[in-house]
Amino acid sequence: PEDLYPEISDNQFQALELLEKTKESLTLELPTGSGKTAIGYTFLKTLERAGAKSLFYITPTKTLVDQVKKFHPDIKVAYGRNEYTCLYYQDQNVSAEDSPCSMLDCPHRVNLETGETEVVGVTPCSYLQAKFEAKKGGLVVCTTAFYLFTHLFSQGWEKPEGLVIDEAHRLANTLRNSLSYDITDYYLERVISFMESVDA
Repeated sequence: PEDLYPEISDNQFQALELLEKTKESLTLELPTGSGKTAIGYTFLKTLERAGAKSLFYITPTKTLVDQVKKFHPDIKVAYGRNEYTCLYYQDQNVSAEDSPCSMLDCPHRVNLETGETEVVGVTPCSYLQAKFEAKKGGLVVCTTAFYLFTHLFSQGWEKPEGLVIDEAHRLANTLRNSLSYDITDYYLERVISFMESVDA
């Protein structure tokens, strides 16, 4: 997009030429500050203009997601569950990750097919709303953890027509961190409290 990037660097030109010639996957290794985000965004935007519907730019941290969004406001954003507050436990500041969401009769739950909440007129769950928006298609920037859980560990998501993996060398660490879980006294107390509240 010339309005954002009036001049193209040699690195970017070579990378875009390679992308144009490559029909399968391509790995680019470029130094910091050389415009990798611009290359990835341009690649996905080109696919979008050609009619592609499901396009993802994934990056390991929320900070990098925010950076991509800042440069490209037209892109949708989705973070991991731990970045959203659970509305069911509004007064307790519980994240969506810490909430036993699937076991709750929550009025804020968003239907991922229709985008409607369980109860009409309530504020939608911000995590499920972001998931719904991402599932509808378009250009989405998200954390690697969000992508892993939606596309690899669950069903109902289309294979993306375009995927840019920023910081690909950190994939193994992100996967390992996403699948590990520390059971602390805090979590045990929350489980006990929940079990008591449902008279289990």
